[in-house]
Amino acid sequence: MVSRSAHCPACGLQVAEAQANPAATCPRCGAPIPRDDASRPPQRTIMGGTMPIPPAVRQAAQQAAQQAGAAPPQRTLMGMAAPFLPGGTGGPGAAPAGEHDGGLTRTQLLGTPRHAAAGYDPLTDPDRAISTVVDVPVFAQVAGVPPPPSGAVPQQRTLMGVARPGIAPLNPGVAKPIEAHVEDPTPPGYAPLEELGATMRLSPELQRRAMASVEEVRKQGPPNARHPLGQRRFDKVPAKEIRKQAAKQAARSRRALYVILAAVGIALTAVVVALLWPSAPPLRAQVRAGDGGTEVLDVECSGCPDGTVLKLREGEGKVQSGKASIPLPAPLAIGDTVLKVDIDRPESGRDESVNLPVRVAYRIRPELGSLDADKPSIQIVVDAMPGSKVTLDGEEVPLRDGRAAKSIDVSKDLLGPNSDPAAQLSRKVSFTVTPPDTQEEKGAVAVTAPILPLALDAPGRAVVTDKPTFVLAGRTLPGAEIVVSGRSIGITKDGAFLQTMNVSMNGETQIEVRARMPGRAPRLLRLDVKRVTSLETAAEEAMKKSPLGYDALAADLQGAIGKAVAVEGEVVEAKVQGPATVVLLQASTPACKAAKCLVRLVQGRADLAVSRGSRLRAFGVAVGTIAHEGANVPDVDVAFSISSDKGAPPPAGAGPP
Repeated sequence: MVSRSAHCPACGLQVAEAQANPAATCPRCGAPIPRDDASRPPQRTIMGGTMPIPPAVRQAAQQAAQQAGAAPPQRTLMGMAAPFLPGGTGGPGAAPAGEHDGGLTRTQLLGTPRHAAAGYDPLTDPDRAISTVVDVPVFAQVAGVPPPPSGAVPQQRTLMGVARPGIAPLNPGVAKPIEAHVEDPTPPGYAPLEELGATMRLSPELQRRAMASVEEVRKQGPPNARHPLGQRRFDKVPAKEIRKQAAKQAARSRRALYVILAAVGIALTAVVVALLWPSAPPLRAQVRAGDGGTEVLDVECSGCPDGTVLKLREGEGKVQSGKASIPLPAPLAIGDTVLKVDIDRPESGRDESVNLPVRVAYRIRPELGSLDADKPSIQIVVDAMPGSKVTLDGEEVPLRDGRAAKSIDVSKDLLGPNSDPAAQLSRKVSFTVTPPDTQEEKGAVAVTAPILPLALDAPGRAVVTDKPTFVLAGRTLPGAEIVVSGRSIGITKDGAFLQTMNVSMNGETQIEVRARMPGRAPRLLRLDVKRVTSLETAAEEAMKKSPLGYDALAADLQGAIGKAVAVEGEVVEAKVQGPATVVLLQASTPACKAAKCLVRLVQGRADLAVSRGSRLRAFGVAVGTIAHEGANVPDVDVAFSISSDKGAPPPAGAGPP
């Protein structure tokens, strides 16, 4: 089935039954609808569309061709032949206008001359035809083309010669004025290019200007070396030099990178140090030993007003003159310790809690537990940081597991009778401690402890007997314990004790009497006991040791204390005092015949059968003096005595003091 519809060449609208009606027009824009000529195939443009040439356009083109004559064909800048125009433009023998066009309308590149070579028709002579880039209708642009007849709707065309489909003219049916096309005059010396891509020649004027510029540059001389552009050279550089310069540049780059990294590192270090550097704490503290073995924290707070309360755990202290003391509930550990201290300022002052760093480099203390040992001693214990050096009394003491200890024998300080309950054991021990990271610290630790009183009433400091027993009696502090040779004996409520001691065999022995009590240093007495078969034999042995006589004793009473003494004389007075007998003796010496030479004798026996007028020889130790009738009388502790004749026994409680 053959389609009888056609499309409007102006607006592209499909018009039905356009082929059956020769006078069909577009109902939208009013343009005539061309009919297809079946006698010859339609001639198409590059765009593929056909378009009838109006008669007025054909006539105007023929007139322009006749006026141009045999002018040579003009070409465009693209190097293509000028567009053809129908009718009268062909050469001799060319078909008349409209003979071979078949009613077809041809297009022409906009801007080309309106005349074309005579006798040239690309539709009938395709061998000579030079196609345009785009066949654009320019019928409305050809000078001399009459306007459309009155009443007819003008055709609205685009540059391509075809209106955009689907878009109607703004004012259909209203004729728009046609501007006359004015061609630009051809410049003098203009010659069209021969072919596409040919090189354009410079005009003489442009050549002259170019040569003048070159000559001016030559006159200026070589480029200025100081100018940045003048320093640029394009000489070929050897590859070795290039590598050398590249290595130098890389080294400079690395150095610059190192400098930048170092600067960044220093900056970061400074920031970290500024953030982490501990600021000076408002408090400064030091630990010291307090009373009763406790420790006290001495705190200095320069920014605290008087009355500020410092609280630490369960203890607190009030600031006075920038200082406060806080008792510690327990000793701090050796080394560095951080304590949290609450600062409570008076009234509306700022309250805060601060972390107080405290270092305990060492701790030195005496231990008295070894006083009850067989050999009484005290221990000086030093707890110090590992790696410290410790000396006590000038002697270096090794540190084992953070502790150094030294025992000091104090037996001599506790030995001998003493009835003073206020007696004290006092020792001072010097020390030096050198922590591993600080300087040496020196000091002295004082040791004090109360000593129990202990005095013997019988026997004396020594006993010589020919009997199997003797009596041990004395006094101490109530509540104390008396231990004799490792065996405890009982005491009375007032602290007195009395014990009969057995001597099973002849010979010399020593017994120790110790009074002890928790919290006090013990008191020691060492008693020499000798059992003999005969007191006369014991006297002969004593005289062999050259004891002091009365004359030597009286000449230096203080110098004779503690030395052996042997005196003989007549008993002036005698009395029994508890377990002992006290005798006032008139010494028998050549120097004492006309004067009184009295000596007081104390023997730890209550069974002596002596009385006034009895002759007595006594052996013992000088212990001092005693006042009697306004004079100082030597006092002798008797170990044994021998009576030459027996008198009446002395009355109890009578005799010399």
